[in-house]
Amino acid sequence: MHVLEDDGVLHTYCLGHAADDDEATCQVVVPAGRWFAAECPASLHGYSLVGCSVPPGFEFCDFELAAGMQGRVLVERHPAHEVWIRR
Repeated sequence: MHVLEDDGVLHTYCLGHAADDDEATCQVVVPAGRWFAAECPASLHGYSLVGCSVPPGFEFCDFELAAGMQGRVLVERHPAHEVWIRR
């Protein structure tokens, strides 16, 4: 799972069970207003299940996907992460 901070720092987390991977965590808390994405590493089975829970107060009118124009704006704002953003 990847989380892009407002200042452009990209954090990558390995989701999983600590018994299988010492660096794995079972959950990641993403602060409000951050962009995030999940992907399955090529070395794994090729699939994964990731859920997203939001606290009370969440409104779909405030939700946006990083597609189209928003994706282009993200690339302009964080060009060092263009490959990740487009993926």
